[in-house]
Amino acid sequence: MKKFVAILLSALILTTVVYTSASASGSFGYAMEVLSEEVTLIKTGLFGKKITFSDSDFKSALCLSDFDSITVTNIPPSTEGTLFASGRRVKEGRVISRRHLSTLVFVPASDAVSESRFLFSVEGYAGGEEIECVLKFIDRVNYAPKIDAAVSASSVKTQEGISVYGRLDGEDPEGDGLEFIIVTYPKRGTVDIIDTATGRYTYTPEDGYTGSDRFTYVVRDEYGNYSEPCSVSLRVSARMCEVDYYDMEGREEYNAAVAMTAMGIMDGRVLGDGNYFEP
Repeated sequence: MKKFVAILLSALILTTVVYTSASASGSFGYAMEVLSEEVTLIKTGLFGKKITFSDSDFKSALCLSDFDSITVTNIPPSTEGTLFASGRRVKEGRVISRRHLSTLVFVPASDAVSESRFLFSVEGYAGGEEIECVLKFIDRVNYAPKIDAAVSASSVKTQEGISVYGRLDGEDPEGDGLEFIIVTYPKRGTVDIIDTATGRYTYTPEDGYTGSDRFTYVVRDEYGNYSEPCSVSLRVSARMCEVDYYDMEGREEYNAAVAMTAMGIMDGRVLGDGNYFEP
């Protein structure tokens, strides 16, 4: 019986739950609340060549639409290379305005340098905590990940008060390791990335809400290249039936369990003070 129920649940999950709807977006939107240890700026260049910066590098990594300046709090060892801004060597404590970030350059000490790093902070961001910038050197040009809108053609659907699970689309032409990053959050619910490497996520609508919602994400590879931002469309419908199953809370099959009950395929059981779908 349990095997039969599992098969039915799987079939209903495929029809009710979903693929992401990806549409290109022009900017990363508003700043999100983050912990500094969750944020890393990655820049990559060719062996022996300088690495240049722009304000968009910082906007992308920090998911900021605007900021005034950065403060360099820790510089790379001289054996690895030197940071310059506006033609002058950068020292610890140097404040670099956003409009001058295009003059920021890291010059490696030799062709043998494969990685370096420095720390910086942004006033009002992550409580002023230090953020790491990792500098990588490779022997060939590396390309950005892509999100296939054709693969992600349908909106994500769930029912009132029920979390929905899915996997965000994204792939890298060189097969590099990926990180899926939320850049704008939904207004009528919460989204959490369960696995940042695979894009598996869950969306939970706010209590009592039915209607549409949306969030935006990007994919970053291990060398700091970003995909274009894409939006995920969500639709929260009214419950197919008014039943709450205690044993299905937080489970991927909850949507399907409610649908099966509404269609008369299977009912749960009342045990004590609660309903249970599969005790």
